[in-house]
Amino acid sequence: MDEKKYSDIDIEENLKIKKNIIKQIHNGFYRIIILWEVNKSPIHGYGIMKKIDLFFQKQIDENILKKSNPSKIYPILKKMEQSGVIKGYWDINDNHKKVKFYEITDKGKIILNSVKYRFHEVGSNPIWSEFMQDMILNPIIDEELSNYQSFYYKNCEVNK
Repeated sequence: MDEKKYSDIDIEENLKIKKNIIKQIHNGFYRIIILWEVNKSPIHGYGIMKKIDLFFQKQIDENILKKSNPSKIYPILKKMEQSGVIKGYWDINDNHKKVKFYEITDKGKIILNSVKYRFHEVGSNPIWSEFMQDMILNPIIDEELSNYQSFYYKNCEVNK
């Protein structure tokens, strides 16, 4: 496909739409990722932010998402604490500083297991499996899409 056909496409608008969709997905997964992390072992807020950043590293590197920050993560942790799915306690970290650690509660384990079950349930639906196969597991092979992506990344602010 001729790259010139994409010159009429508003690159800025497409970048905004892409960022918005990814941010919505990112925000939707925050609480699930937090529950998943604190279920493995107690962890402090800064550690949770670092784990979330690792989870979305590619999108951060592409300037689609910003790194986690305290003004976002701590209100979420507070709400999760208030709802009883995690419990916070003060302890000394490896650097001998007093920090707040978070661990999952029994209620949080029930919710996390429910989420896992729902993921499994949805994943066992043939149409969902087809969707996941197409959206995540298959490499992008469509030449037209590849040409668009090439044009898009050459002309968008992310790579300037």
